[in-house]
Amino acid sequence: MYPANLQKTCQHCHAEAGITFPQAWLSHYAPTWENTPLLFGITSFYKYLLFALLAGMGVYILIDVRRRIADRLKKYFSKSVSVSESQSTEK
Repeated sequence: MYPANLQKTCQHCHAEAGITFPQAWLSHYAPTWENTPLLFGITSFYKYLLFALLAGMGVYILIDVRRRIADRLKKYFSKSVSVSESQSTEK
């Protein structure tokens, strides 16, 4: 690609591309540690932060579900034990 034809080349896919569009600093390349260390670091940090938050929330939900099930089972079995004890004392 010749620099003079760069705007026309960009306009094949990006119809709204203006005169400054070809001068975009990232173009179609993903940021790397060698080329753009700050952007790469921030992007990586947010990816790991998002993963940690979602994983932590998933663990929290699983723990909460486990506790709710345990509480319901405890409540159910304590009622059945008390009912069977009251029936045996009535005889």
